[in-house]
This record gives sequence, C-alpha cells and structure tokens, in this order.
Amino acid sequence: MAEYTLLRLKGELPDITGKVIDPDALLPGAVFAPISLYPWAAAEGNYTPEARAYLFYNENGLHGLLCAREQTIRAVETRFCGDVYLDSCLEAFLTPCPGSNADYVNVEMNAIGTVHLGIGAGRYDRRHPNAVPDGMNPRASGHDGHWWGVSFTLPMDFLRREFGLERLEPGMEMRGNFFACDSSIHTHHGVWNPISTPKPDFHRPELFGLLHFGSETVAFS
Repeated sequence: MAEYTLLRLKGELPDITGKVIDPDALLPGAVFAPISLYPWAAAEGNYTPEARAYLFYNENGLHGLLCAREQTIRAVETRFCGDVYLDSCLEAFLTPCPGSNADYVNVEMNAIGTVHLGIGAGRYDRRHPNAVPDGMNPRASGHDGHWWGVSFTLPMDFLRREFGLERLEPGMEMRGNFFACDSSIHTHHGVWNPISTPKPDFHRPELFGLLHFGSETVAFS
C-alpha cells in the first residue's frame, strides 16, 4: 500500500490561475504522491505522462494541487459535475473518516478547472452538490506544452457537513488515491496506489492508499 504524509500549510497555496507552472519551483521542497502507475497502458497505447499529487492541510481544510506533464491536452467540458474525465483530467479520491464513515469524496478537474464532485460509499450512490462549494476555489494553470495543473480546497465546512469531521490535526489518518486520465486525444489512466482491476475503475475505496497528517509546517508565500 502506498503511503503519503500531508504537511501543515501556513497561508495558502500559490495561485496558479492561467500561469505556466513548474511544480518543483512552485512548491519547493514539498513531497508529492507520484501518479506513476499505468495498469492498463498496454491496452491504451502506452501513453504514460508524468503526474503528481500534492496534498496539504490546515485549520481551513484540505488543499490539493495536482499536475501532469503533457505536450498536448484537451478540455471542453464546462458543466459542473459534467464529464470531465473525458478531457485531460486530474483527480483526488479521499475517505476522510475511514474508521467511522465509509463515504469518500471524488474531486475531478479538467485542464480548464471544471469540477466534478461526488460523495458516497460507492460508484452507484454518489450525491452531487448543486454548485461548487463555498471556499473550494478551483483553479487551473496555463499550458505551454509542458506542465499543467489544477488546485482546490475542501473547506472545513464541507468536511464537517458531509463527513462529520470537526478538525484536521497531526496524527490523523485518511485513505485516498490520485489519478491522471483522458479518454479523448490520448487515452490513459494513471494511479498512485495500485489498482488491479481488468479495466480502469477508480471507484475502489478498498484500494485507496494511506494518508498521514504530519506535524511539519510548510509555506509557499
């Protein structure tokens, strides 16, 4: 099982809106979860771009930045909770309270920042908000043929309302997985924690990796 330690974020994530990014320069010293496994690559044309997930926490919630290095990307979906997975897409699936609540949240964003957000215990019982939650702040970078990325926050009000989570603090643990995908210009499905299903299936919470909440603090602004 893959494991990743979240650092405590002082301040906010850098605003990537419309900017060409280099994650090493943008988040210096931050450890990432590599989205480097492509279990279905042989059947999908062996397109395996480098991709990363960064996840942080503080009193305001969970803060994620996901990025991929691709020469060409596509993003046409503009509907909230639309079919962003068909575009160049980066995704985080998280079980905030694995010991007491089986529900997990899937945050999926295409390269123009369109969000698909779902909550539930499995693939077929997802519930979707009517709009992007207050404080989620979805953002997308620019792209010049190298890195592109998206960022978001799952605010404490959302985590409290949907999962009964009152605080985030060192020593806590969650479960989760991170993904990079596209079903249009170059089909691929990359994962962080291994998935052994015959076909791509991200809705497998039993195959989520382990997320530790560390005590180290990091700041980027």
